[in-house]
Amino acid sequence: MADIALESVTCSYGGAPVLCGVDLTIADGELHTVLGPSGCGKTTTLRLIAGFLRPDSGRILMDGADITHLPPEKRRMGVVFQNYALFPQMTVAQNVAYGLRVARRPKADAARAVADYLDLVGLADLADRNAMELSGGQQQRVALARALAPEPRVLLLDEPLSNLDAELRQRMREEIRRIQRQVGVTTLFITHDQQEALALSDAVSVMHAGAIAQTGAPREVYEHPADAFVAAFTGEVNRIPGAGPDGGEALVRPEALRLAAEPGPRALLTGRVAVARYEGFATRYEVVCEGAGEGVAVLRVGVLMLNDGRSPVFAEGDAVAVERA
Repeated sequence: MADIALESVTCSYGGAPVLCGVDLTIADGELHTVLGPSGCGKTTTLRLIAGFLRPDSGRILMDGADITHLPPEKRRMGVVFQNYALFPQMTVAQNVAYGLRVARRPKADAARAVADYLDLVGLADLADRNAMELSGGQQQRVALARALAPEPRVLLLDEPLSNLDAELRQRMREEIRRIQRQVGVTTLFITHDQQEALALSDAVSVMHAGAIAQTGAPREVYEHPADAFVAAFTGEVNRIPGAGPDGGEALVRPEALRLAAEPGPRALLTGRVAVARYEGFATRYEVVCEGAGEGVAVLRVGVLMLNDGRSPVFAEGDAVAVERA
């Protein structure tokens, strides 16, 4: 396995800047997610690490060695693309064996590796099936087995779940996490999906406009966002004037608030319930607060309260106080 570091990396397409001095470290054996909106530079970062692109400036290191100008085939990295890029004329086993054949592995060793990795991803009984006859989730697992079979030092996953439906996405991200932990390979996972990033990762880097806005453990990034962009991109957030420690704006998650019938010492705002939506385990409220702060005529605040039998229940139109949970 290996650790990866980007040092002050810049990259542009046709003179337009895409990455602006990116510093990023992926620890040995870590599953590190780069999370961000479309066009922020996520895939460019992956392609630079893979060697498919060269930076305009800066360095890319693997275990401290400069690999900035090393060709892709010498980096020992496995890549799973968004569309899987399987060979349609090959069987499942032949797809997984492809990298081993290119590396001129002995046939017996290659056959054992193919069998081992198909077993790892749960497709041993489909080895002789044409890859195009499989479901999307099965094709994704074939692509993962093919990337892992040559025993790469780093695994790169470029939005590999984006073509799957919601239920299958959830199952496959759990499979990817299981497999990554079992193999122990250093992994970079690219996604725009906040739930994927928070559920899968040892560390998350939130990217915005070609730069890393924040890096940390998922809980740290979600509960202590570095700025308003990180807060909004990693989940729902309320921006409440005057509630910050210095009297400025506070960024507060809906689950960190509660409603009360009367204002108490923890009250931040008062208003009326505009929306009360039952969601099973919780009720989601939207409260309209007037005169919330200087220059703010009306503020709409989201509150998420558990239906645990202890929390009060409110109806649309009720007067309430919004306070910290």
